[in-house]
Amino acid sequence: MADIINTGTATFTNGSTTVSFTGADFFSKGAISGHKIKRDGEPNKYTIAQNPTDNTSLIIQEPYAGVTGADSFQIYTDIDGQYGLVFPSADMRDLYDTLRYDFQKIIDELAFAGAPSTKQRITQRFYFGEPVAGTKFGYLKWSCAAQIDYIGFGTDGGAPDNALTLDFEINAVNQNVNVVLSTGSKYNISSALTKTVASGDYTEYEWITVNLPAGSNYFVDITWHPISPQEIRYDFVRFSYGDLYNGQVIGTGWTPPVKSKFFGLSYNFIDKPEGSSVIIELYKNGIAISTPVTITIPDGSKNGYLAFTQTNFLVTDVLTLIVNQKGSIVPGNSLETTLHSYRIE
Repeated sequence: MADIINTGTATFTNGSTTVSFTGADFFSKGAISGHKIKRDGEPNKYTIAQNPTDNTSLIIQEPYAGVTGADSFQIYTDIDGQYGLVFPSADMRDLYDTLRYDFQKIIDELAFAGAPSTKQRITQRFYFGEPVAGTKFGYLKWSCAAQIDYIGFGTDGGAPDNALTLDFEINAVNQNVNVVLSTGSKYNISSALTKTVASGDYTEYEWITVNLPAGSNYFVDITWHPISPQEIRYDFVRFSYGDLYNGQVIGTGWTPPVKSKFFGLSYNFIDKPEGSSVIIELYKNGIAISTPVTITIPDGSKNGYLAFTQTNFLVTDVLTLIVNQKGSIVPGNSLETTLHSYRIE
């Protein structure tokens, strides 16, 4: 059987499930129910509902939605039996429409199977010590446009004796979300949000209301999804508690979840380095890269974003950061790191 049957002329009637033909041979060539028919020049495909009994007419499942008229046509016979996908053929006209049809079918099947409509991600920030009202933390520069869906925060330690209120900022503008952790509670999450960030925007978190004693050592969960074609990953979220020291290893044993290209670092200190810059080097599988990839955090910088030489890592490669130089007067205390990357094939 030919993959494509297109001999003759078909007459399509708006609102009708019957298609009539002149000069056709689809019955002779084995067209059956489940095959697809398409009028040339239109994107829609219609499923043949019944096995035809001759070459003069056939019945389609859904009424024809276009303008009544006679035209050339294609009947596709190479169809996936489970999902109804049309396999492309070398002599297929309007291949673009067929590919769009197949992709939409795949999307519909994924949705039917329960796949989420958005690719939500969770990125974490950390705060060590007892909260202080007005203190900001958790700087993250966004390398892709995204929608922030929820902000949650809590503690793995003891629940606070008094209620706490946390908010977040986009480019230093308070968003008035004000997530409240009630007395005796260990976690709370905001209602659904529609806050958006553009590539290059940054977010931070601020303690709004603190009544002591307020517990200590909190984490923030940022639930978000990308709204741009290029999805960026914010992986390797590591917190090195205490003063930095030369030779310090950050992130022992970490491997990327997908083959990735790393290109940037968001960082936060509790106490910024002073006296000299902090120099960090990217290691692969426990050794320096042949052309060293270094990141220089300026003297006196508490948080920010720095780009570095784009570097590929396989899922089997172990990524670590090595402190080559700490601040000469104040080494820099309690460094939080987040690496920016994107998936590569």
